[in-house]
Amino acid sequence: MPIRLVTYDPNEPGRDDSALFDAVKGYGPWAKLSESAYAVETSVSPEIMMEKIKKNIDPYDIVCIITLTSPYSVSGHEDLYDWLSRKL
Repeated sequence: MPIRLVTYDPNEPGRDDSALFDAVKGYGPWAKLSESAYAVETSVSPEIMMEKIKKNIDPYDIVCIITLTSPYSVSGHEDLYDWLSRKL
C-alpha cells in the first residue's frame, strides 16, 4: 500500500494543529517524522486526502502530500527507519 508524506506549515505559528493530524492519522498506520510531518500508509489518493485535510486548516496554511518511494534515507530516528523499511 502507498505511503504518503504529509507536511504542514501553518500561516500562524503556535496554532493548534491537533485536528489536522488527527485527520491524517485516521487514514491508517502512521509514523511521525517531525513536529509537522507524518508518513501514513493509505490507498487514498493525495487529492482526496487534501480535500479532507483542507477542512482542518486555514486557507493560507501550506500542506504537501507526497507519495514516498525507495530509496530513502533517515538519520537520528531508528524507529522511523524500521517503520519505513517494513512499509516501502
